[in-house]
Amino acid sequence: MSAFSAETFGQAAEKALRLMNTAGAAVSVIEDGEVVFSGGFGYADIDKGIPMTDDTILPIGSATKAFTAMSAMTLQAEGKLDIDRPVREYLPGFALRDPVASQHAATRDLLCHRTGMPRHDLLWVAWRDVPRAELIERRLPHMRENKTFREKWEYNNYMFAAVGLMVERLTGKRWEDFVSERILAPLGMDSTSTAEPKPGKHPILYKFNRKTGVNEPTAPMHMGAISPAGSIKSTASDMAKWVRLNLAKGKAGETVILPPEAYEQLVKPNIPYELLPFTIPENVGLGYGLGWFIDSYRGERLVQHGGNVFGASALVAFMPERNSGVVVLANQEGTYATYALAYAAFDLMLGKSDKDWPEFLHDKIEEQVKLAEGNADAFKKCAKPDKPFTHPLDEYVGEYDNPGYGILEIARDGDGFLVKLHDESVKLYHMHYDVFYLETRGMLLPGAFKTGFDGNIESVKVGFEPAAKPSEFKKVIKT
Repeated sequence: MSAFSAETFGQAAEKALRLMNTAGAAVSVIEDGEVVFSGGFGYADIDKGIPMTDDTILPIGSATKAFTAMSAMTLQAEGKLDIDRPVREYLPGFALRDPVASQHAATRDLLCHRTGMPRHDLLWVAWRDVPRAELIERRLPHMRENKTFREKWEYNNYMFAAVGLMVERLTGKRWEDFVSERILAPLGMDSTSTAEPKPGKHPILYKFNRKTGVNEPTAPMHMGAISPAGSIKSTASDMAKWVRLNLAKGKAGETVILPPEAYEQLVKPNIPYELLPFTIPENVGLGYGLGWFIDSYRGERLVQHGGNVFGASALVAFMPERNSGVVVLANQEGTYATYALAYAAFDLMLGKSDKDWPEFLHDKIEEQVKLAEGNADAFKKCAKPDKPFTHPLDEYVGEYDNPGYGILEIARDGDGFLVKLHDESVKLYHMHYDVFYLETRGMLLPGAFKTGFDGNIESVKVGFEPAAKPSEFKKVIKT
């Protein structure tokens, strides 16, 4: 008899959506290998009152990474790839700034985030039509690392794009087609796509505006070159099939998608990780596998991966020894309601009732948001508005080049400047002298212009990746 109570879970779900300002969530719960709940809470469209359902198509974000990791292991099982051999043997154009990482990084290193390279996400977010090969083979080699090779876990989307490019080079098929043909089709995930969403129920995607207290519609994220790290769109009911495949260690009925011995590599910890800025006593991180986080939740092994893109959040999680799992897909950017719902579901299956997960996570996230806001305010207060730019404003105007990020354009905007990186333009906020900051995607990015010995502006540095040293863009001298 199932220990899961749909009524109790529904109460937790409604509370989580309310507390965390989440428009809607689609959920599937698998217990002992069977789907015991599949449904929706809240709204797919707030204004029209359209309810969320388990067949609403939503982005799963970085939960896509597990599909890419399984693709790589499929090629290993077929003898086309050895994930412990250097990537360069299969992708000769692969390189990183760290020469040791360039020479020795293996596919396993890419799939478990231990290359020493931080995120640098603003480049691919801003450059929507960059080809995957351009991004990986021409731009990635110039991106700044912040750790040495295999020193520490550093989450990075480019590495999964590199594995996707490797899949293409080894099979002659785009990553998008390989995953569709080798994983989605055999599982009957007919509403799931690796690129453009399939016809069906499509929700409005939302981002909560803390200033107005209103959920505002937002445009979907264009993944493009980075798709192997986060482009899949699916439904809760389709994703239940994916969870059951993982619970069966790569088998779907009599169909073997991946042999069990190869599958086990995916859920074996490779490196310790730190993800959240706060602790959850019931959940202890054991390590990152290949496209999966491996945890111990209340003493049970928990394999999970979240996803966050513009207007959507996701969590896919399962307990192998319990043959149980949970899928939560939300049309809300950056919400932890996905975790609240998953933990609440697992607690019901484990017979636990000592934790109010919506309340706990809401309070923790609010603490972090207020801390970040306080840090941003403190930084802005450092400004000395009586210290003007050191040059006439027109001398800052022009193009600045970085071999990784490409061209940064500085243009006049009234008494100030606009900064353009590929498809994204933001306002430059002056602090003092040649120091400034940019605000984009919820981040505050410091920067500064540099004057050469000849008295002319020669470069600008911008902290596009907060975890690494600022990237320098040299002014392009046009003749």
